[in-house]
Amino acid sequence: MVIMHLGKAVRSVEGGSELDILVSPRSGSSKVEGFDQWRQRVTVKVRAPPADGKANREIVGLFESLTGSEVSISHGAGGRMKTLRIGLETVDLETLMGRL
Repeated sequence: MVIMHLGKAVRSVEGGSELDILVSPRSGSSKVEGFDQWRQRVTVKVRAPPADGKANREIVGLFESLTGSEVSISHGAGGRMKTLRIGLETVDLETLMGRL
């Protein structure tokens, strides 16, 4: 198992958690790839292109399947740097990595 420190990328908010991600669309596979220390964001690859919300829908679906909870994009829907709102009270390293 790869161990990564999520730093400031994950935080608790009312009714759930927020997770900062950096997305690479049009990739060969859809997966959580690692952590960008400089940007303090989890790196995510998706197959879908960034057109007509396709990449956003794929990101939401990927994280819903990983967390087993409702996920939405709360900030950055039009860019590569996004913030996800996850309906779990805590999203810690063990929970996230255990579901990859």
